[in-house]
Amino acid sequence: MCIYAWKRESNAETLEEHVRTGMRKVIEDSSFRLLHLLTDEDKEWLKVSWVLHDVGKPLYQNNYKRNKMELSFIGHEFFSAFIADKLLNTWLERDIEGRLNDYKNYRYLVVGSILYHHHAMGLRERERSIGRIRTFNGSLADFKNELEGCISSLFSSSGILRGLNNHCTGIILSLVE
Repeated sequence: MCIYAWKRESNAETLEEHVRTGMRKVIEDSSFRLLHLLTDEDKEWLKVSWVLHDVGKPLYQNNYKRNKMELSFIGHEFFSAFIADKLLNTWLERDIEGRLNDYKNYRYLVVGSILYHHHAMGLRERERSIGRIRTFNGSLADFKNELEGCISSLFSSSGILRGLNNHCTGIILSLVE
C-alpha cells in the first residue's frame, strides 16, 4: 500500500515525495522571494506547516472518483488542520523547549494556514464532501505500517515535530477505526 498525495490515471506522487519536493521548492530554495524576510524560527514553523498541510490525506486513499483512475482528496485540509491542532497542542502542553509563550501564537498560524490552503477551490463544496469520503478498505495493519513509515519520514525533516510521529499516527488511526 502506498500513501498518495495525488493520483491521476498513470501519474502519481506519494505524500512523502510531495512534502519533500515542496520543502525544497518553497522553504529551502534561496530564490523564494520572501524567504529573506523570515527569521530562522519563522522558517522552522513554515516547515511545520508544510509537513502537516496534507497529513489528512492518508484518510483518502480509497476515495476514487467515478472513473476509478483518480483519487479525490477534497476536504482533506479539514482533517489536516484537526490533526495539526491536536499535535501542536500536545507539543505545547509538554512545553518541550520551555518556550510556551513564544510558540503558542505559531500554533494558530500553522493551523489556519493548513485549514485554508485550498480556500480558493470552493470551500463550501469541500466542506460538504467530508461526509462522502471512503477510507481504505484493506488491512488496517498494512495501512498502519505504511502510515507509520510515511509520518516518521516526514517528521524527521522538522525539529519541532520529531518525537510526535507516533502521536500523529494514533490520531489518524482513531479517525478510521
